[in-house]
Amino acid sequence: MLTITQKAAELLSESRQSVGAPDSYGVRFFAEGPAQVAIAFVPEAQPGDQVTEQEGVTAFVAPQVSEALDEATLDVSPEDGVEEFVLSR
Repeated sequence: MLTITQKAAELLSESRQSVGAPDSYGVRFFAEGPAQVAIAFVPEAQPGDQVTEQEGVTAFVAPQVSEALDEATLDVSPEDGVEEFVLSR
């Protein structure tokens, strides 16, 4: 299952607020193209999603990306002074 660090959870919460999504929404990880993972704030999981709660964030992982994210960690890395999400294995 995908691991979410505390820093990533904080940035996800900030991102959720900046797009105006309610606090009750979770973050969904899904395939966007053949080798890209996208995220969106959604009210609930879709059928087949893996669900986890970490660091106060509810995450839904779509079946299409669950294997790729199985042992991955979502963290934050400063890039040119801007915090960005990074996935690592």
